[in-house]
Amino acid sequence: TAIAFAPTILAQSQCISVAEAVPSCAQPCLASAGSAVGCVAATDYTCKCTSSAAIRSVAQGCVLSACGTATAPSVQASLSAVCECVGTVPTAV
Repeated sequence: TAIAFAPTILAQSQCISVAEAVPSCAQPCLASAGSAVGCVAATDYTCKCTSSAAIRSVAQGCVLSACGTATAPSVQASLSAVCECVGTVPTAV
């Protein structure tokens, strides 16, 4: 079974640099929203991407408040890049 998870772990470790491109103002909001939907590991991008609609719903107000309306679109673009990196299509709102 450990071998079955190896591609997922490898993909997630390769995507850390992509995730680091998410604007820092949004990081606490996204971490909190991820935990709220059950994605507790900071680097569990697969969980976060498959739950992205719920995470966006929970984090949206926080991200807008912390980052402002000018930066919010780049947060969304960065999150989409993370999901593309792990090969998971983000869920729609």
